[in-house]
Amino acid sequence: MIERPLFVVGFPRSGTTLLRAMLGQHPEISMINEPELVWGLERWGMRACSLEKREDLLCLLRSNALTARHLEALSSEVTDSFLNNEGLLSSRDIYERLLPRPTEGSRWGEKSLNNLFFMDRLWEWYPGAVIIHLVRDPRAAIASGLRKRGYELEKPTRDCREAVARQAILWSYWMQVAEIQARFQPKEGGYLMQSFEALIEGPEAVLSEICACVQLDLDPRMLTHEGRSNDQVLQGASDWAHSNLGMPLLPERARSAERLPDWFTDIIAHFARENAEKHGYCWQHQKLGILLRAVFLASSPMRRRKLRKHLRRRRRGLALCRH
Repeated sequence: MIERPLFVVGFPRSGTTLLRAMLGQHPEISMINEPELVWGLERWGMRACSLEKREDLLCLLRSNALTARHLEALSSEVTDSFLNNEGLLSSRDIYERLLPRPTEGSRWGEKSLNNLFFMDRLWEWYPGAVIIHLVRDPRAAIASGLRKRGYELEKPTRDCREAVARQAILWSYWMQVAEIQARFQPKEGGYLMQSFEALIEGPEAVLSEICACVQLDLDPRMLTHEGRSNDQVLQGASDWAHSNLGMPLLPERARSAERLPDWFTDIIAHFARENAEKHGYCWQHQKLGILLRAVFLASSPMRRRKLRKHLRRRRRGLALCRH
């Protein structure tokens, strides 16, 4: 059984890959990148699995691209052990058997964004687990995600504005779910919220606090960029999406949101201002004009359909928000 694991969660493009890579430079911390196994098990309602259903379960889990990539990278020894183990496996047993074996004496951990929706489950399995929630200025996180998908923010189209609005609503929703999920923290567990901006501008202070939370000393290698240049994500097909990972931390990265156009800030403020201010993100903005509000109103059925699709895939988090 894994003892007192470490989990990194957060909204997409919030710097979680950077934090996971920095933590992984510690000689006593072993971090895995985005297996998304918990989401897969919860999505398919898998509380236990008998021997004859193991192959079917793997097929279901492979429907998520990140989980499929994780399972493909597992050794045949790990896969065979899962498929041939006698008896009924609980969801925690399934989770642990589909992970690379932690090295003895190391603090094991993983980064999966969707674990944010299942922190209660993680603490149920591991009461002593430490969960690090990394938060970034929603303007910067959303802009990074949209540019990754090919949007040109300097020449906004109606579709681009719609995408900004959808992402602002989703960012606000993720923050609400995190607030609710954090209430399930047991006495022996840990929940630590850190900001991306603080990590960039003062990495030593942030990493020292995290290390203290997991009862380890800060290792100087965590602060250098040389080790991150060989990170696992830079060896795969998505290396272009993390081009800054192996570079030194530049303070201007923490202020990238200040260079975004005013219309972008105005839309995000309209849909996510309340939750942004809760996390210390305040900025000057204008109210949306009548014409722009009419555009959002006219296309609201499309936005609602896309949001419902997103929320259905994370139905447990939605259910918690209703209570």
